[in-house]
Amino acid sequence: MQDDFVFFNEEVEEESFWPSFADIMMVTTIIFLFVMVILVIKNWDLVVKLNASMIAEKKFQEEIAVNQEKLSKLLEKIGNSEEELSRLHLQMLGEQEEKYRLREQLMESRQREDKIGEENKFMFLENKELQNQILTLKNRQLLDQQEISHYRKEVIDLKKQTKYLQAEHEILQEKYKKLIRPARSPKGRYVVNIFYRKAGSRTILSMKTQDSEKIALPSTKVMEEKLKQLKQKKGDQLYIKVIFPEDEAISHKEAWKFTTKLLQRYDYYYQY
Repeated sequence: MQDDFVFFNEEVEEESFWPSFADIMMVTTIIFLFVMVILVIKNWDLVVKLNASMIAEKKFQEEIAVNQEKLSKLLEKIGNSEEELSRLHLQMLGEQEEKYRLREQLMESRQREDKIGEENKFMFLENKELQNQILTLKNRQLLDQQEISHYRKEVIDLKKQTKYLQAEHEILQEKYKKLIRPARSPKGRYVVNIFYRKAGSRTILSMKTQDSEKIALPSTKVMEEKLKQLKQKKGDQLYIKVIFPEDEAISHKEAWKFTTKLLQRYDYYYQY
């Protein structure tokens, strides 16, 4: 009886052990699965956060690159600004030196002005005396000018009288020459005949000498050159005769002007 009870207890214990073990394993499995689910969820959340972190890091790196570029430009501007600042500093130093130099010049000029002021006072007194002397001289000059004007009027009157007397003298001298001088004559002279005629508005000239035949002259200039050469050779023996055709309408004024011009330049009678 006691043995049967012991066996029964062992069977009961064995039968109660396996369900308990199964329950424990099931609970353990559920706990494991629950933990796995939690870990998977957490890992997924970590993956999402990691991706977001990587995207944020990429954006951050891009922003860093942009900021670095901006920083390099800013550093370049700062360098340029520092160079400009150095240049302005040097310029300011130069301006300060110039300012000091100008200040010294100003002081020197003020000293000179003071000295000049003293000299001006002395010169003022001298100028006052000179002005008095100048006023005296002006009064004398006014009197002198009045006398000079009077003398000038007398000189003008004398010049007029002199011109009048010279004109009368020339007239008398000309009359005297005509009285005592022989008349103009080709006798014993070297005669040069100048032929003058007109063809419309064109003047035609020709010349004939004692030693040559009649030749045409292309222009007045050529005629005068030949007459100059003859004058150099013949001197006071040169007799100029101007011949105008009778059948051509040449005015007396034109003929007289041409003849007088030639005679006064080349004819013996008007040269000596």
